[in-house]
Amino acid sequence: MTPPRSALKRGNHYQVDRDISSLNEEILLFDGLRFVGYDETSLKQVMVEENVERFKSFYGVAPSSLVPFLKDLQDAHPTIIYRDVMMTCNFLKGESLKRCMEPLWGLGSSPIINIFFQIILCMMNIPERNTFVGELIPW
Repeated sequence: MTPPRSALKRGNHYQVDRDISSLNEEILLFDGLRFVGYDETSLKQVMVEENVERFKSFYGVAPSSLVPFLKDLQDAHPTIIYRDVMMTCNFLKGESLKRCMEPLWGLGSSPIINIFFQIILCMMNIPERNTFVGELIPW
């Protein structure tokens, strides 16, 4: 798997401007792990199952569960930013403290908190649907 052509690097932080409606499990798995610091080489060195477990440790659910939720979220809030949503899901998982997330996502604490509140409000306002088949929502 190669990064999408729209992928940008700002410092050491993986950047991608992607329309959520184009997501599938494989793309979300790749992007999600790249966002939190895995490089392409380390992703290719293990089986897909291991990468899914890595993804779950950062975001709480497998990509197969998160894709439909993200699409519902974008349908309800068309201007939502993919990377900001993923950062918020990572925050909600609760394994990283805010101050640890600042260097991970390349933002200071004030922008991170503002983004979290905006995305969480959007998440609260989408119609409820059972998209997390077989998994409990970790947030």
